Amino acid sequence: MTLPPDPAWIAPLLGVYENEALGKLAVQAQGDGSVVDVGEWKSAVARHDEAGQSTLVLVGPPFARLKLQVRAGGDLLLDAGQQKYVFRRDTLAE
Repeated sequence: MTLPPDPAWIAPLLGVYENEALGKLAVQAQGDGSVVDVGEWKSAVARHDEAGQSTLVLVGPPFARLKLQVRAGGDLLLDAGQQKYVFRRDTLAE
């Protein structure tokens, strides 16, 4: 796990994403690192690579260890077992 994520790796992921069921989240640069901000809370993130798949891993409360898979095309996938939520980049919010 890489904390903070390399700026060159995270830069293309910075922006606002939306999922119809869960709402919006923003991936933002903050200080020397990056955060996921959903409005009610935000968490620092790390990069984790496993079997050729890169993920953003939340490292702070309230959802430490939550993983957002980086998909081809730049979408983020939250795999919650029985449910999968795709967060698509909201280009109008940028």
